[in-house]
Amino acid sequence: MRRLLFTAGVKVMIANGDLPEESVKTLEELLGPGRVPTELKPDLILQTLDDRQEAVRTRVPSLRRAQIIRDLRTIAKANGEVSQAECSAIHEVARAIGVSESYVSCWDG
Repeated sequence: MRRLLFTAGVKVMIANGDLPEESVKTLEELLGPGRVPTELKPDLILQTLDDRQEAVRTRVPSLRRAQIIRDLRTIAKANGEVSQAECSAIHEVARAIGVSESYVSCWDG
């Protein structure tokens, strides 16, 4: 799950075309100190996303998979708001890991 959180977190972070420092810090807080490389290479990291999503979808209970979606929202919201692009990325991950669309909420309220 940590590997998927790292990879999917990068997917959400680059959804707007950059790597927001606040989001990188939040990802490191979720994974633990030293777990996020100082230089992220999104193209290389995202090459493993499909395999990691499949592994989690087939091996991890649904409630634990839902935790990934909650954490991705936390990463997206680290800069104060969740963009439409970030929300779309979260929805894509949710579908890929078998988390119900009804569970995914990108905005408060």
